[in-house]
Amino acid sequence: MAKLRAAGADAFGVPLDVTDDESVIAAVQLIEERAGRLDVLVNNAGVAGGWPEEPSTLDLDTVRRLVETNGIGVIRVTNAMLPLLRRSAHPRIVNQSSHVGSLTLQTTPGVDLGGSAGPTRRRRPTSTPSPSSTPRS
Repeated sequence: MAKLRAAGADAFGVPLDVTDDESVIAAVQLIEERAGRLDVLVNNAGVAGGWPEEPSTLDLDTVRRLVETNGIGVIRVTNAMLPLLRRSAHPRIVNQSSHVGSLTLQTTPGVDLGGSAGPTRRRRPTSTPSPSSTPRS
């Protein structure tokens, strides 16, 4: 925000809970009162669901939290902000995500998500050549 303000932009962030309708409505009201429009919406909330598990052992509450935050939250916030975005001459929506919240990666053996601080690298899964791809002697 500091760089935007230094460049002359009237920018401010609005923290909110994407899983809570009242929080989203309060954010819309704050933006309405302070700016009257929204030029850029950045959807960047996200959660990870613990660390790699087998699909058969996934905790359903964790999956619900992932879907509610990483999927439904984006839709909830975007839909609520659309009237304010439509007032802007050049509205933009930026959806930022991370592979840490990916259910596919959470359940793929051999993927290193780097611990709770976030990904540091991704190991390539090792594989054994299938008989059809092994050179004949």
